[in-house]
Amino acid sequence: MRSKDWKLVLRSFTADPRARSNAFFNIASDPGESNNLYDNKRYRDQLKQQLELMLTTAEDLDDALTIELATKELEIIGLDGEYEYKLY
Repeated sequence: MRSKDWKLVLRSFTADPRARSNAFFNIASDPGESNNLYDNKRYRDQLKQQLELMLTTAEDLDDALTIELATKELEIIGLDGEYEYKLY
């Protein structure tokens, strides 16, 4: 999903969610997408905002896979912005 200055890529889960390869880029400052910010705590608020936007958009489009992926990522990040690794 691209939204203003951000690009968010979610991929299907493996057995161990720590092995997933999601990506989050600030395409305004990094147009070459060379710096993946997904695990960078300084960008956690922006990531959560983009995940929430992705979820809302997916619900509007009735996109079941994106709803599942965005919902699981929001659960993993948790309310406090810290990762809570869970196996699904």
